Amino acid sequence: MDRDFGFYLLEGKDPVKCEDMKQWAMEINNQRIVLQTYIGKVFVSTVFLGIDHSYDGSVPILFETMIFRGKHDNYQKRYSTWDEAVKGHEEACELVSIEHTSLFEPLIQFFKNIFKKILCR
Repeated sequence: MDRDFGFYLLEGKDPVKCEDMKQWAMEINNQRIVLQTYIGKVFVSTVFLGIDHSYDGSVPILFETMIFRGKHDNYQKRYSTWDEAVKGHEEACELVSIEHTSLFEPLIQFFKNIFKKILCR
């Protein structure tokens, strides 16, 4: 079975199939970024791929969230819609935030204990 790797552009937040390769090539780079977030040195990026990455061709997979650096470096999830991608970005940021917070938790507790000892004298 031949697979049609569909090319898409965004109209607002809605992906629309693009049959004109020249138009797609000229417009896709202006439509790529959905959300980008830094949490410390960790970078969470969600982009519109513009090319269907589904394996079976049933529901187009057009968005991707990735985490760069940190414990979850190279984390990747893909989505069909803008709203799913935004939700996935928020979930990835939460995952990083939990990691980021947990890294500092022992240090926070250490200083809390010191301040308790100083204040309770």
